[in-house]
Amino acid sequence: MFTATQSVLVQKGWEVLGKDTEEDNAQDEEVQTGFDLSMLQVNDDGVCESASIDKKATTPPRYFTDSTLLAAMTRAAKFIDDPDLRKALEAKDEGSSDQGSIGTEATRAGILEKLAANTGLVSIEKEKGYTELVWKTTKQGQEFCAALPPEVIKPNISALWAEKQAQIKSGEMTINDFIKENDDYIHTLISDLQQKGLNISSNAIPCPACGNGGQFGYRKLLYVKLIFYHFWFFWKRNILDVKTVMRGH
Repeated sequence: MFTATQSVLVQKGWEVLGKDTEEDNAQDEEVQTGFDLSMLQVNDDGVCESASIDKKATTPPRYFTDSTLLAAMTRAAKFIDDPDLRKALEAKDEGSSDQGSIGTEATRAGILEKLAANTGLVSIEKEKGYTELVWKTTKQGQEFCAALPPEVIKPNISALWAEKQAQIKSGEMTINDFIKENDDYIHTLISDLQQKGLNISSNAIPCPACGNGGQFGYRKLLYVKLIFYHFWFFWKRNILDVKTVMRGH
């Protein structure tokens, strides 16, 4: 896909108070003598007169930080590919400073806190070139997202719900119908996962006694600092497992 942009000066405004420089005049002349993109119409044909190839390294997208994530949540509609769904989410914020948002000013920070607590899916760490901590998906987080349909890992669901809420408001749908529809959808997702399987790599920490990962399952990791030794072990309901680890069995 090829794109082209053009800026057209409609009125100088406060710039009329200043004195035009030769550079300004040259830029104005370039716009006047160049091709006016505003003359193009949909489905117009164009001819490529020349082309050149530059060998450069691509720049990866920048990591999200707390501030950029919060900002992105206020304009989540831009991440939706379907134009109808995008309009549905944008319509929810009509008359607001938000542009197709998810969450509210009061809930967005809490959403990020809950996401950050799932440390098996994301990691928040320092990164060179950033003033804030950056958000990175772990291998387990990427595998988890890969197991889900696109509408779940994108803001599409929020857009669909915005449509349904508008239908409830207009009387086209009842609240019970909305709840049943979501129950059916969740059951379908679970059924699909049960059939396809959910393969997510384990990030269990090896047992300090035998070296096997996840011997005691996923439990809170406790750190005990003794005078000369450090022992890492998994919390279990009774203290016998801790004693077993410390004995080296």
